[in-house]
Parts: sequence; C-alpha cells; structure tokens
Amino acid sequence: MRRSRLLGSRHPVPVLVLGWLVALTLVNGWHACSGAVSFSVITGQMEAHAGAEFDSALVDDYLSDSVGANNFVGGATDRAAASVIPSLSGNLFEFSASSISLTTKLSDPPNTPRASSSATFDQAFTTNAIHRLTLIADVDQAVNGTAGLEVANVHAGSTTLVTFGPTPGDVESYRSFIIGPGSYVLRGFATSAAFSPGNSSGAFSGTLAVSPLADVNGDAIVDGEDLDIWQETYGGFPTGSAPIGDFNSDFSINGADFLLWQRERDSTIVSNQIATMAVPSPSSALLALWGFAFLLGNGRRSRKNY
Repeated sequence: MRRSRLLGSRHPVPVLVLGWLVALTLVNGWHACSGAVSFSVITGQMEAHAGAEFDSALVDDYLSDSVGANNFVGGATDRAAASVIPSLSGNLFEFSASSISLTTKLSDPPNTPRASSSATFDQAFTTNAIHRLTLIADVDQAVNGTAGLEVANVHAGSTTLVTFGPTPGDVESYRSFIIGPGSYVLRGFATSAAFSPGNSSGAFSGTLAVSPLADVNGDAIVDGEDLDIWQETYGGFPTGSAPIGDFNSDFSINGADFLLWQRERDSTIVSNQIATMAVPSPSSALLALWGFAFLLGNGRRSRKNY
C-alpha cells in the first residue's frame, strides 16, 4: 500500500543533541506503552439487486464475503455485486469493500436502477488509555456510486472525529491523532446504481491502527520507520496530511518527540497486558550511545516510501 509523506525542507539533527537525548532516555529506562484496546466483532451487510433478482448477506466475521445477482431480460444484461474483505491482526484492522452495478439498457421507468448494490460495515473498538489512532485509506466512486469512511466517538454521542471521501487518482488519505479512553467505531459504505448502459461503482480500502503515540506510520508498532519520519520532519510545522514526527501532538517536532519514541520503541498495545523493557546497565547504555552517534556520523539510512 502506497503511503504519502510530508516532505518539507530537511532539518539536520546534530549528533551531540541526539546523543544527549539517547543517554537521558537510557538512564531513565525504556518502557513499552501500557493500556489495552478491544475490537468488537465486525457487523455489516451486503446487498445486490438486478432486475427481479436479489441477494444479501451479513458481515459478521473476518472472512472475505460477497454477494451477486444477474438478471437477463430481452437480451439485456443486468448485473450487481458487493464484497467486504476485513482482517484483524492484533491492533491493526485492514479492510476493503466494493460495490458495482452494470446494465446494457436504459432504465424503465427512468428513475429506477436496473441494477444496484451496497456494502456497509461497522467496526467498533474500546480503549482504556490514551492511544494514537491512524486511518489510511483510498476511497473511489464513479457514475452514481458513493463511498466513504468515518470514525466516531460513541461515548460523545457518536461525534464524528474524521471522515474520508473520494480522492482523485490513486491518492490515499491519511489522518493520525490521539484519542482518550472510550468507545469508538469505524464505519464504511460503498453503493452503486446503474440507470443506463455502463457501470456504476463505489469502493474503498485501507487500514486502521490503534497503537502507542509514537507509531505515526500506522503499522501498529513503534520502530525505526517512525524514527525515520521524525528525522525527516524534525523542526517542521505539523499539518496532519502525512506522517510526521510530532509524536506527542504538541504542534512541534523536537527532542521531546524523540524521547517519547525511545520510551515506546518496539512497543505495541497488547490487550490486558503491560510490557516493560529492562533498564540497560550503564556500560550497555554507553555502548548504545556510541553506536548511535557512529551511525549518524556515517550518513542516514535508506528509507522506505509509505
């Protein structure tokens, strides 16, 4: 999945500054992120209409599922199909859904589609601590089709926190922000309706991660890829339109974000479990400091595109 990034002017991070930050963090110890998140069983429905034919099915597990209907009247072909493909791995929810309708004749009566379909789902989840929520998705619609995503806070009267609509071309939308303890839901929908010769469609795909604060690339773990983002956006001004290194969301990308990354390094959120890394001894801390400074002095590492 291609992910866009905010790439402004580069701000080199002095080796001595980073060395001081590493030493301070090692003295204080490295601690994995605490807290838990629980995902409810996904719910939703798929429907397909083609002339007099109709098919539907519930979305109630994490197996790929689809429905379809075909109707042949007077040499015309009307077809409709819908699918939902959800996957839940730890605290990373991956999803895709599509709706497509096709006809070879004009509708009669004109305002009644010859074929139509829809796919919807709700993925609810709860948290008991402060976490980062990252939603990355590609949403498309064409010719009487619709598609969209939203994340809502259920405890706050289903207040909508973020919405994604269609994006031009193959551009993904990205939003990452901090959420508090509570109940939330990701809702997705795709519909299509064919009134005249041709097809109609709506579709979306993406990922939702609930993770430690320093996981800004949305892969549900704090690692070197998040540090790369911090280094490339260091000193910049956050815009929220691409992954940036403002881990603590104070609208500044600085040393405090690096310290947060160090505390949460290699951590993810495990339900009902708190993991803590051992505090390094002074000798190992010194070796880590020298090693980190050596790597910085010999150039930046290659970086992946998101």
